[in-house]
Amino acid sequence: MDLETGNSDAVLMDTVMANYMITELGKDYKVLSETLLADEYAIGFRKGDIALRDAVNKALSDLKAEGKVAEISEKWFGTDITTIE
Repeated sequence: MDLETGNSDAVLMDTVMANYMITELGKDYKVLSETLLADEYAIGFRKGDIALRDAVNKALSDLKAEGKVAEISEKWFGTDITTIE
């Protein structure tokens, strides 16, 4: 909000959110090419909940193989930002 009101000249935010705000919300922002650190996401599971972890990993792998993960990523972020192998 500070950027929009002119109270700040720049903000530091995660690239996923910045690109979403640009493409989906029509914000006139610029994402710089240099980064301060890599932003990564993960899904956490309770310690020892191997069955759930494996089921989620399989579902993500299946969706990736079907092209659905890339499709969703491109819809919401304008490009395939996924790292699922």
